Amino acid sequence: MLLRDVLNVLNVFASAEIETVVEGGWGIDALLGEQTRSHEDLDLVVDRRRLEDSKKILSRRGLTHDAGAWPGMPARTLMRGQRMTVDLHPVTFDAAKNGWQQLTENSWGLYTANGLNGMGLIGPRPVRCITAAIQLRHHLGYEWGEKEIGDISRLHDRFGLPLPPDLAHPVATSPHVRPARQEHQAFLERMLLLVIRWQHEASNVEGNDQSALDERALRYVEDWGRPGDLGFIAATADEKLGAAWCRYFDPDRPGYGYMDQDVPELSIAVARPHRGTGIGTALMRALIDKVIERGDRGVTSSIEDGNPARRLYERLGFRTVRRDVGARVMLLDITPTFSDEP
Repeated sequence: MLLRDVLNVLNVFASAEIETVVEGGWGIDALLGEQTRSHEDLDLVVDRRRLEDSKKILSRRGLTHDAGAWPGMPARTLMRGQRMTVDLHPVTFDAAKNGWQQLTENSWGLYTANGLNGMGLIGPRPVRCITAAIQLRHHLGYEWGEKEIGDISRLHDRFGLPLPPDLAHPVATSPHVRPARQEHQAFLERMLLLVIRWQHEASNVEGNDQSALDERALRYVEDWGRPGDLGFIAATADEKLGAAWCRYFDPDRPGYGYMDQDVPELSIAVARPHRGTGIGTALMRALIDKVIERGDRGVTSSIEDGNPARRLYERLGFRTVRRDVGARVMLLDITPTFSDEP
């Protein structure tokens, strides 16, 4: 779910005077003050008395109730749209302002009053969110995957949360998405080689052999850091894992996916051992959020026929707008999808 959509949802609820408390993945990133990974949905704690109002607000903007989601009511109401999902967690407040979430007919979950009073940032917006301690409690009782380990490890680093005794500290190997700067040009060139050689499995593909980068290919990375360049690197403390970047092109020196000089063209690559782990999605969403933030009307990319990356582009809303020989140009048309008006 894109940052822009999250902010619009929060603004709509605020305009309707419906108080929300952010939890889940966006809640963790709010506590950290930065987006550290991609998120499929937005989890919101709401007063049970305003649940129907909340559903109506979202329904008027194209989201529908997924009655088949599990768990469903009374614990949660899942609202799905074309590009966003909002997971509503209704609670009943007692006199001490604790929030009680009915899980089944005879069982309840507790959000303590203090646990509902965390504060954080999503983009530039201050938000109420559940505290780090409540986040940890909500992660107990089931097996953690890489995503959960990364989330709790970051909270451990920031807030000193305890970690389970059998969990090795994973921070050194947990990927973090950071801006691509001038000093990253050599790494971007390596990633560009992967883009060009995506069909090949030779062991030297990920080396630094730049002979495969002809003049047109080099246009994507040369003099990186010039005005308009925008990119992100996924890295651990030990190694860089992938990158997504975009830049504007002049009509006399276009890229393969050129559409207009005010529409940037995007490239992405992830080192082979780390593909299929969500890194590509996180990079793309970080980049798209920044493209939206600076006001671009769209972003394009040229995808060769057969490249499995096409599925990622389609999942994030890109559509084919032009067919070239052996490739297609895909466009993410950046238009408002959610507003304060019904």
